[in-house]
Amino acid sequence: MVTIYITRHGETVWNREKRMQGWQNSPLTEQGEKDAASLGDRLRSTEFAAVYSSPSGRAQQTTELIRGEREIPVYLEEKLKEIHLGEWEGRTQEEIKTDFPESFDMFWNAPHRYLPHGGETFEAFRSRIAAFLDSLAYHSNQNVLIVAHAVVIKCMMLILNGKPLASLWDPPFIHGTSVTVVRLEDGQCEVLLEGDTSHINRNEGKGKAMQIVRMKEKHDREMERIIKQSLESFGLDIPGTAYYDPELPHLSHFYERTPFAEYWVALGDSGEVLGGVGIAPFAEEEGVCELQKLYVKPEAQGRGTAKALMETALDYAARHYEYCYLETVEKLEAANRLYRKFGFSLLEEALAGSGHGAMDSWYKKKL
Repeated sequence: MVTIYITRHGETVWNREKRMQGWQNSPLTEQGEKDAASLGDRLRSTEFAAVYSSPSGRAQQTTELIRGEREIPVYLEEKLKEIHLGEWEGRTQEEIKTDFPESFDMFWNAPHRYLPHGGETFEAFRSRIAAFLDSLAYHSNQNVLIVAHAVVIKCMMLILNGKPLASLWDPPFIHGTSVTVVRLEDGQCEVLLEGDTSHINRNEGKGKAMQIVRMKEKHDREMERIIKQSLESFGLDIPGTAYYDPELPHLSHFYERTPFAEYWVALGDSGEVLGGVGIAPFAEEEGVCELQKLYVKPEAQGRGTAKALMETALDYAARHYEYCYLETVEKLEAANRLYRKFGFSLLEEALAGSGHGAMDSWYKKKL
């Protein structure tokens, strides 16, 4: 049996600029360094036989911040390099979407059909990740730490769960320094934790385990309760709000049957629903989606839950749409601040096709 702790490097300058990195590199931001150090604090009591790091500078920098003064052997592993993106490396996602629209769409929506421009196919990439995982077998009854990249981690989980390449981008989103823990024994994989970021706010006493997952039917009732209680607390349990949406009791079914739509829930360490958010096409506006039903229960607010949900939703939206629209109410001050922080611009009026007449604030963002 071997227990594998897997993390992504901390936030980099190019992450913030939404540039594709691949085999190229950019340094960690101040936030990225802080998050990596926090992860080191979180893992301080865990004994590791070895750390395997991608040789990319951002991964090595993260490794050293996690390891700190501990005497753990570090091995730079070429097989852990991010997928090679060829001509895309160093360019923004918006530039790539404009210059390579078909390939960009395949990369995010049909990775098994993606053909690179001077880079690496997902098939070749999967083969080298599989070869690395096979090499871990000799770490019997030991813990090992892997510091790598988002696509590396998504591919690892794809292999370990026996899923096809078409499922590569299934939730959860892999945030910088998020932790995934798997146990391998006799060819079987047990996922103990996936994409957890509870350490990021730990220094402020806010951190609790949280995962973002695609909504299932079992989450419907609790999410309906969170939405209704939130609206009631602001006196918004009125017509023209989500309170009276007919799909509210069965959100999972609504998003399952709507093309290019998803709803995610944040789960706490005991599996309880902390909040949720959805993306769906907006009216008849081509290329425009709507960010829908972002609600977080009171006890989960101020812990980064809404931020994590927003990041997951907008990551999905950017792969399918050109613009994201949302509607809210001015008196929801915290929500309005969050939307502006994520780059949404206030509109003078609602877009045609709006279904919530009680809303008085409307935002739009270019993805």
